[in-house]
Amino acid sequence: KGNKSYSNLLKALQYCVSQDFELVSLSMGVLGINGAKEIQVILENLKSTLVICAASNNGLLTYPAALTETIGVKRSLSKDSKMIEWVENPADGIELIVNFSETQLLQLLLEKDSNSILVPQICGKLAMHALKSKKLLTKKNVCTYLGASLRRRDIDDYKLPLGITIDTIPVIIFPYDCNNKEFACDFAVSLQSKFENEGY
Repeated sequence: KGNKSYSNLLKALQYCVSQDFELVSLSMGVLGINGAKEIQVILENLKSTLVICAASNNGLLTYPAALTETIGVKRSLSKDSKMIEWVENPADGIELIVNFSETQLLQLLLEKDSNSILVPQICGKLAMHALKSKKLLTKKNVCTYLGASLRRRDIDDYKLPLGITIDTIPVIIFPYDCNNKEFACDFAVSLQSKFENEGY
């Protein structure tokens, strides 16, 4: 909070509200529930807008991607380049898990595995649909349009010893050495892989 980038993010979202945009592509976010609450207040004024957001690349809970007002996107660990999956009631708030094959343009990027490059690709598909049909899809219809396989998870079945809930977002707390960030990132990736293979 107080960071210039965070302040600019809030201004950008407020601008989207003032312009009544129908589709917003957001390849950035913040960590921390305090920042999320301010973002959520603005997003409540974008109820008729599709806001597509990238999840963090290191597996940390990211806002606004983890909020229910948006569609969070992250890359799958699967090798299937055509894989698209929609997770209902996702534990980390990220509904859309995708793997797009690289284009010639994407091959020029240094961070090819970044979640950020997935968001404009999704938005491009949704924008093309809107142009052809003269109508933007609702959040509920995005899954069907993209041909994503649906993974249902009963939120009442989500019971882990160290599970807590902050507002409506489930969070799992694991103790770890805060000086060993590499371990934390590896652990997050292994959890994502387990969740994708066995369900949340």
